[in-house]
Amino acid sequence: MNNAYLNLRYTGNHGEVKHTRNLFKWFGVRGWETAQTRREKIRCIDMAYCCLAVLQLERLNQGDWCYLGITALADVRSESGIIQTIRSGGLWGIESDSGEDYFAEVEEEELDGLRRELGSFGFGKRAIDYAFKRVERKD
Repeated sequence: MNNAYLNLRYTGNHGEVKHTRNLFKWFGVRGWETAQTRREKIRCIDMAYCCLAVLQLERLNQGDWCYLGITALADVRSESGIIQTIRSGGLWGIESDSGEDYFAEVEEEELDGLRRELGSFGFGKRAIDYAFKRVERKD
């Protein structure tokens, strides 16, 4: 392995842009070409990935991306009119540039978790299916 490449994918308001770059040249990490031992190669790779982490941190500080959480909520009204909120476990720490496919996958998992929670409270499958026809997304 003479070169280490990383596929970078940036997503945002301008669509998705993919780059394949030689990390060592991109970040100016020297020593990979002459590295003889496994330890020397790992040191070069670590330096390149540290540079990549700094780049990602700079993008975070500039507001190019952020961390998000996804959870599913159900408001349940009792006969006396009291409203209780039942929620799925939620997944937090998702990078905002993770991609629509990943968000859809997490959303489905959270809705399935909410279905299980509602079932554990004694709601029947028909009642849950009926309630899920009116699912709203909130940002």
